[in-house]
Amino acid sequence: MRLVGDRILLREWRGDELEAMHAWLGDPRVARYLSWGASSREETAEHLAHCVAVQREPVRRQFFLALEHRGDGQVLGDAGFEWADGPGGEREGAFGYFLGHDHWGHGYATEAAQLIVDEILGDPGVHAARASCDARNTRSERVMQKCGLLRAPEREEPGRRVYLLTRESWRERLRTEL
Repeated sequence: MRLVGDRILLREWRGDELEAMHAWLGDPRVARYLSWGASSREETAEHLAHCVAVQREPVRRQFFLALEHRGDGQVLGDAGFEWADGPGGEREGAFGYFLGHDHWGHGYATEAAQLIVDEILGDPGVHAARASCDARNTRSERVMQKCGLLRAPEREEPGRRVYLLTRESWRERLRTEL
């Protein structure tokens, strides 16, 4: 999978990118709002191996993508999605994004999230795109809001915010923007 934005490229991870992945996954500042915390180098290596392994699955449910700057090729973070079932059994795409601390506040997460939302909701069999974050992570909430997702309190667990955009609302938003 390869999704191209104005400033970024979302592409499959390569097995030789441990340092690039560990730069953000091992950073306590980035992990502050993650349930699993900062990763050790060994944990990052295991995660990278998993990201590469799922690329070979005949029917994929997960897509882990390196978030690369188109200008210089630097890996800025990670984004991805997985196919999931909604509460009524409808198909949804659950997505997320992570950026290295030095790349916060430049709009890269919003650009990555929008590329993923468009990929998910471009599939006619998908009902919605959803994402969640730690309730204290207001920056992540703002990214979801900029992409048109609305808060779905009925799906939230303690300490987490869930946001959702239905395919119908996405299509309406596209018509409005034209």
